[in-house]
Amino acid sequence: FVVWGAHHGAFLILERAGWAAPLLRHAWLARLYALLAVMTGWVWFRAHDLDHALSFFGALAGRGGVTDVSSATRLVAHPVTICALLIGVALATVRIDLRRLLRSAAARAAHVAFLLTDTAAIMLLFVLSILTVAAGSYSPFLYFRF
Repeated sequence: FVVWGAHHGAFLILERAGWAAPLLRHAWLARLYALLAVMTGWVWFRAHDLDHALSFFGALAGRGGVTDVSSATRLVAHPVTICALLIGVALATVRIDLRRLLRSAAARAAHVAFLLTDTAAIMLLFVLSILTVAAGSYSPFLYFRF
């Protein structure tokens, strides 16, 4: 928890040091920044110690190459998981402005279309997530140590 607090504090210091200005101007950059901050923060809760965390960060950065991928990772990295990952990246970084795309349609129709599209995308990701979890054989409870 102390290391995560320092991690979180470092991101707050970066924002107050001037990094927040570009994030306010570019929504996609703000989304990528938030994704980076959250995902790297999760490593501190998953790792057993500092060496384990550093090896996690190295693996996230691509150190080790493709040949060091474990058999469990190969089982999880099937096309459904890759598809869910790509959909998640697109939804997390790309802003879909249906109001601009459907300018000729009424504002109410655009709003309904946005709600339906958003719901369908979330349902698709949910189904893909359930399929991925169901395909796995072992999923330890992460917070048993706390």
